[in-house]
Formats: sequence, C-alpha cells, structure tokens
Amino acid sequence: MDAETTEVLRGLLAAQPIASLGTLHRRPRAAGGGVEPFVSMVPVAWLPDSADAVVHVSGLASHTRDMLEHPQVSLMLMERLAPDGNPQALPRITIQAEASP
Repeated sequence: MDAETTEVLRGLLAAQPIASLGTLHRRPRAAGGGVEPFVSMVPVAWLPDSADAVVHVSGLASHTRDMLEHPQVSLMLMERLAPDGNPQALPRITIQAEASP
C-alpha cells in the first residue's frame, strides 16, 4: 500500500465512528440450522497506539451472541457519501478479525 492510501485509510479510521459488523448467525433448526451471514451497524473506537478496535454492543443483541459463538467477524468502515458523490469511489476498508469480550 502506498503512503497516500495509508494516510487516507488512517484518516477514515479516525473520523468514522460507525461500522458495519458482519458475524456468523446460527439459523434456527426450523429454518434448516447452520450459519448464515448477519450484518449490523455498530459504534467503533480505536485503542490509542494500537490496531485494536473496540465495538460496543448490547448483551441482548443478535450480533453479540453471534460473536460469542463464532468470534470470526468482518468490520467495514466507509466515508460518508456526498450528495453528488460516486459510491464506488468512496474510501473504505474491510477488516477481518477475531472478536473477544
């Protein structure tokens, strides 16, 4: 990754407090069982001098149960779309991670 792209992504991580969180969600047995992707919107912050993200989620939320059962997650942050902007040209980053309480 070049220096300019690195700076754009660092700025995005610092400025965007909302992320899309992808988890693996267990389907009910009546629906055939197994797991399926589940995406929700969550607040995100970054620990100082670290690459670790902190996501605040409710203990009642589906994505919290999902992360406890399957800690593999995906976190996506993107810049806000300007009224005349091209959504395909938005700076964005997707991070694959393992969640821990």
